[in-house]
Amino acid sequence: MTGEAPFVEHALAGGLEICLPGGSPAAALTPNDWETRFFGRPIGALQVMWDEAVRLDNAEWGRAVAALVAAADAAGHRLVQCHLDVRGLGLAPALEDAGFRLVDTRVTFFTQIDRRAVPRFEPQAAGLRLAGPPDLPDLLALTRRGLTDNPGFYSRYKNRAYFTPEESARWFEGWVRNDLADPGSMVVIWEVEGRAVGFLGYTRRGERDGLPIYKGTLAAVDPGWQGRQAHLTMTTFVYDRLPADEVWIENTTQLTNTPIFRNHLVTGKRLDRIELTYFRRPLG
Repeated sequence: MTGEAPFVEHALAGGLEICLPGGSPAAALTPNDWETRFFGRPIGALQVMWDEAVRLDNAEWGRAVAALVAAADAAGHRLVQCHLDVRGLGLAPALEDAGFRLVDTRVTFFTQIDRRAVPRFEPQAAGLRLAGPPDLPDLLALTRRGLTDNPGFYSRYKNRAYFTPEESARWFEGWVRNDLADPGSMVVIWEVEGRAVGFLGYTRRGERDGLPIYKGTLAAVDPGWQGRQAHLTMTTFVYDRLPADEVWIENTTQLTNTPIFRNHLVTGKRLDRIELTYFRRPLG
């Protein structure tokens, strides 16, 4: 112990902010309103500003984490999610000591592209088209086969320590419904002999440096049709339909999803950050 902690605590609605003496925030616990509504139980989000938090020594950071989890328990959060940038890996032990458990990884690519210059991948013996509301049953069936019921696909939202099978299925199906309902989204469907065997979604998410940002949302391919460059050909189809030649593309996947991770690397996507995802439930 070094005496009084050098960080400053600021109460937030349903949470707490930890700041360094100069006022810069190092971590903040806030309610995760969207997931709270979706899953029907209080869920919190712990944001760690790793480049500021590492300025605390181990003992100070441990006390800061203890204050944050005490605030989470006081707020009644039944689950707290934290994404920790791997550049702040030294902060992980204090999180683990406080009951956080590693449940997933998050790898984000953020790339400025000129669609006229990127590699093209044309479909072979398959048809591609934009999906619409009548395709919802096929998209939901693909989601179940390619994601929810596919043991080869790992996700924190399929972890039975935290989510029921019904909640897992509803989570992934919710993404599909949201994409189809969003006028800023494009969902491409891949058909073989009239049968839907894959889909891929992108949605508009603001802009940067005057260029639009398009974020990949959800993709699923029937396990029997994987390994045929479906993801790459559907991406080419989406690029051809963007309203601008130069755009920012954001893609997020997991380290465990090696085929998609490899696709992003071989097509020149720029790795932006790698994060470790932790969950914490109240102890006791």
